Amino acid sequence: MKKLLTFAVALFIFLFTSCSEDIGDCLSETEQACDFTTGKIYTGSGKIYMVSSEEAMLEVGTMSNGKVTLALPENVDSRFLRELYQTILGGPMFFLGMYPDSSDAKVWTDMEPLRLADNSGKHIGNLEHLGLLGEEEDIYSKIYYWYFSKDTKINYPNDLECVFHIDAKKGWNKIYFSTNFADKTCYTTDLSKAQNGFMWVVSPPNR
Repeated sequence: MKKLLTFAVALFIFLFTSCSEDIGDCLSETEQACDFTTGKIYTGSGKIYMVSSEEAMLEVGTMSNGKVTLALPENVDSRFLRELYQTILGGPMFFLGMYPDSSDAKVWTDMEPLRLADNSGKHIGNLEHLGLLGEEEDIYSKIYYWYFSKDTKINYPNDLECVFHIDAKKGWNKIYFSTNFADKTCYTTDLSKAQNGFMWVVSPPNR
């Protein structure tokens, strides 16, 4: 996680200093992706996948000339699903002995970037839905896409540095993550905190 945070901070410094003229076209309202390498609008095409820890591939959308279209499947193969305690949600559950009523829910948490592949299946880039938090360079935000096998509520106490406020419905849910810990909330289904817009960013597959 620390490695991902360091990369994300560097990414935003780069984007805001090198593609200020293009940044408006890269916002998620147009679903247009930005190229991390050049800082310009990305124009590639391919299929978008989620990848499990066992390298099982789940197709979740397409990209056409840099435009992202997600098509999350209604049902998710059991290869992708884990018990809550086996995911990032499991740390507080294990150490604090806090188990939500829906602790038997199976979940898919896409903590790794989405994978962009060409028509032959070759991995050509990583895709992330990153947020704009203003001018501060040491914080960033991201939208994750998590699947829950049943309605699930998780509220971990405010004496933790990173608090989970999850009110997920059965199926796919957008999860907002931020390193701006002013209110201690790290992961939440409350998207009202995402006030400054999001953009899709494509980075090299080996970064």
